[in-house]
Amino acid sequence: MHAACDVLLHHDVLPLITTFQHGLLPDILAFWKTYTYGADFWASLDLPVHAINRRVLGDVRDARYQLLVLVAANKLPLVRQLLRCRPSYLAQPGAPHVIDVAAAFGRLDMVQYFHTTFGGGVETLCSTQAMDLAAKHGFPDVVQYLHVHRTEGCTDAAMIGAATHGHLDIVRFLHEHRSDASTPRHFAIDFASTNGHLHVVEYLHAVRQEGGSTWALDTAAGAGHFDVVKFLHAHHKAGCTVAAMDTAAANGHLPIVQYLHRHRHEGCTTRAMDSAAKNNHLRVVEFLHTHRREGCTEKALHMAAQNGHTKMVEFLTRHRRRESNLVDAAVVAKRQGHGDCVALIHRAAMGSTCYGVNVLC
Repeated sequence: MHAACDVLLHHDVLPLITTFQHGLLPDILAFWKTYTYGADFWASLDLPVHAINRRVLGDVRDARYQLLVLVAANKLPLVRQLLRCRPSYLAQPGAPHVIDVAAAFGRLDMVQYFHTTFGGGVETLCSTQAMDLAAKHGFPDVVQYLHVHRTEGCTDAAMIGAATHGHLDIVRFLHEHRSDASTPRHFAIDFASTNGHLHVVEYLHAVRQEGGSTWALDTAAGAGHFDVVKFLHAHHKAGCTVAAMDTAAANGHLPIVQYLHRHRHEGCTTRAMDSAAKNNHLRVVEFLHTHRREGCTEKALHMAAQNGHTKMVEFLTRHRRRESNLVDAAVVAKRQGHGDCVALIHRAAMGSTCYGVNVLC
C-alpha cells in the first residue's frame, strides 16, 4: 500500500494524474478569477480600444469560452495546459474558431501555435474571419502570416475594415496581394472618408477603380473632415447631396458649410438651419441666413427655445419671425424652465395678433 502511495504521490506522476481530473488546473483557475472579478481585465490586454471585441468570443455559456478568453489574453502556456486536459475544446461546432479569435486580437504567437501544432487536422480551426478581423483591427503581421500560411483567405470585409479604421499598410497589402479583398462598388473609399482617413482615400483613389459615392463627401462633411471634403470635391465625380451641407451645419462645421456654399451646387435644405439652431451653432445660422435662401421651419425656434439657447432664440425671433411659431416656442420654453427664452419670445411678439396672451400665465 505504501509503495503504491509513493508511486501515485511522486512529484513527476501526481501532476499527470491531476491533469485528467475534472475541474480547472490551479494556474487556469487563478487566471480565471482575474478575468471574472477584475474590472480592468480588458484594459490590461494592451490593445487599441477598437480591437477589443468581446463578441468575437461567442457565448459565455459555451464550453470553449474559457479557451477563447485565454487566447484573447495571449496566455499561451495556459492554452497548452487546457488543451492537454480538454482537447475537445479545439473543435467545438458552432463556437468561434480559435485562429479567428487569435487573429482578431492580434495574437500572432497564438495563430502560429494553432497553425503549426494542429495544421489541417481540425476543420473548425480557422475561417475567412481571421484575416477579415486582423485587417479591421490593424494587425498587419497577422494578416501577412495568414496570407502566407493559411488557405481560407478573406472577404471584402478585410478591405472595408482596414480602410474604415485607417490602416493604410494593410489596405496596401490587401490591394497588392488579395484579389478576394476587392470591395463592391465604392465601400472602401466611402468608409475611409466617413472616418477622416485622407491618406487611405488618396491611396484608394490612386490605385483602385471603385471610386466613391455621394456618401463619401456627405459623411465627411458631417463629421468635419475638411481635408477629405476638399480632396473629394477636387477628384471624385460622384459629388454630394444636400445632406453634406445639412449635416455640416447641424454639427457646427462652419468652414465646411462655407466651402460647400462657394464650391458646390447641391445646396442644402431647411434642415440645415433647423438643426444648427437646435444645436446652438449661432455662427452657422447667421451664415445660412445671410447667404442661403432655403431658410428654416418653425422647428428652428421651437428646438432652440426647448434647449434654452437664449442667443439663438433672440436671433431667430429678430430675423426669422415669418417661419416661427411664437406660441409653440414660448410654451415649450416655459415647460422646460427657460425663462429668458420666454421673455425674448414675449418681447418679439408684443403687438402680434397671432400670439397667445395667456401663454405666460
